[in-house]
Amino acid sequence: MKIHVARGNQQLGQFSAEEVNAHLASGHFRPDDLAWWEGAPGWVRLDTAPGVTLPQGGPPPLPPGLPAMAAAGAPINVRTSGVAIASLVFGVLALFTGVTALLGLPLGIWALIRIKNSKGQFSGTGFAIAGIVCSAFGMMVILVLAGMLLPALSKAKSKAARIRCVNNLKQVGLAFRIFANDNDDKYPWKFSKFPADTVNMPWQHFKAMSNELGSAKILMCPADSQRLADQRMDFSTAPGMGLLDKKNAAISYTVGVEADERYPQVPLSHDRHVGRSDSQSIRIAPYAEGLNEMKFDSRWVIGTGGNAGLHDVVGNMALSDASVQQQATSGLQQSIRMGDESLRKAGRPDKQSISMLFP
Repeated sequence: MKIHVARGNQQLGQFSAEEVNAHLASGHFRPDDLAWWEGAPGWVRLDTAPGVTLPQGGPPPLPPGLPAMAAAGAPINVRTSGVAIASLVFGVLALFTGVTALLGLPLGIWALIRIKNSKGQFSGTGFAIAGIVCSAFGMMVILVLAGMLLPALSKAKSKAARIRCVNNLKQVGLAFRIFANDNDDKYPWKFSKFPADTVNMPWQHFKAMSNELGSAKILMCPADSQRLADQRMDFSTAPGMGLLDKKNAAISYTVGVEADERYPQVPLSHDRHVGRSDSQSIRIAPYAEGLNEMKFDSRWVIGTGGNAGLHDVVGNMALSDASVQQQATSGLQQSIRMGDESLRKAGRPDKQSISMLFP
């Protein structure tokens, strides 16, 4: 162990206990010189240091020419650590803001290390500890606020995506109506120009309406995380740009091949995360790609692998009058029933389903 020895405001160096005893015997050190060692509470009299013994007969007279001694036990240039004070200030502010804890905590730790290594020149351990404690409470404030805000932010983001999806379906519904007005009130599936092996593929019908749609971007729901990477800009075959590069994989919306302007309640298009189940489970497989008969027990689903839940277990639907509804599963089933009833009144056999093309 090294003992730091000082006289007045001047440090004389660090010595072993044996060296201190030798200097005391020679008269170079005095019993009331100041000493500090690691673990000492502060600067104390030299003759109280561990391992230090006074020479028998008392110390010899002070050699001439040495500087005057400090008063016994007097402090030597001890300063309060500014870092410790700063830690306390930021810690107290953290109790109200939380944010300043990110400064108060590391400053408090730094201050404690600096005070410990200062050999007694710096004080302020209490300030540093108080800063650390206050900052820790401030960090708890941040965590609590984050726990409260993150779900709200996630919900707001989900709501914004659903609103954008509604706008997409409104443009899709309007495109169908414009196309029908320009083609003898017929939707694309009323024409026989599609190749037989692709007539049940939604991308063909959307491709036929490319002029009315303008951009292929609106065919992708902003909440469709499984397919967003395949979103396309136009209706070309250009890799990374055109709808024909990915076809159905670049589409989030179905096509209702029984939709008719005369029957406004018949589904025209909707989000693709729909499946059929007699149970109440939300984790069932969505309808497969191509033509499907949506039965009365169809429901918005998350999917067996946790995918395809565009808006969790709710969704958006465009009807034949181009209106768009935000629906829970009960609303989806009601739309299927009303659409089936409208077509049945028009002379169609009662099959209790609606024909939809899924991408």
